[in-house]
Amino acid sequence: MVTKPTDGAWPFDFQEVLKQHKKVDKSDSERSLLSYFLAKLYKMDPDLVVGHDLVNFDLKLLLTRVVALKVPLWSRLGRLRRTNPSKSDRNVMVGRLVCDMKISGRELIRCRSYDLPTMCETVLRMKNDDWEELTPDDVRKAYSSSPSLLKIAKRSWEDSFCVLRLLAELNVIPLALQITNIAGTLS
Repeated sequence: MVTKPTDGAWPFDFQEVLKQHKKVDKSDSERSLLSYFLAKLYKMDPDLVVGHDLVNFDLKLLLTRVVALKVPLWSRLGRLRRTNPSKSDRNVMVGRLVCDMKISGRELIRCRSYDLPTMCETVLRMKNDDWEELTPDDVRKAYSSSPSLLKIAKRSWEDSFCVLRLLAELNVIPLALQITNIAGTLS
């Protein structure tokens, strides 16, 4: 699911291109995208949520945007129904096992850096040369054409797949479960 920047526009042919790509859909606004995500998460009801730098970046950003946009049912991120969110909520994923590959990587392997490309190079033997760093400007420029926007969506999917491969290769779930049992959801 993708949405456009509030001050931007969709590529002129994006609607036609989406008809050929069934895995990508568009949302009219960031708020509707977040609502869709929360509804999907609630319906799937995962016991385990996996990501890279999930605790220190993704969850904080997600919660900040949910609070700023006043997205209803924000507590669906976890399993405990709550009414008053805060940007610094430490237990937003309460009731779900959270597995952050960056934290787990620090516990399990030695790496010169624990960013995703370096961990994939070290553990999965992937070439780091193929990994281009995306800046916010690169993402904004991707909205100039449908192929470049689809490339960003594909890159997001590939990053997620790499995180899952790292999870399996390092057998991280037992460590994540132990950390969660001891300290709760870390943030």
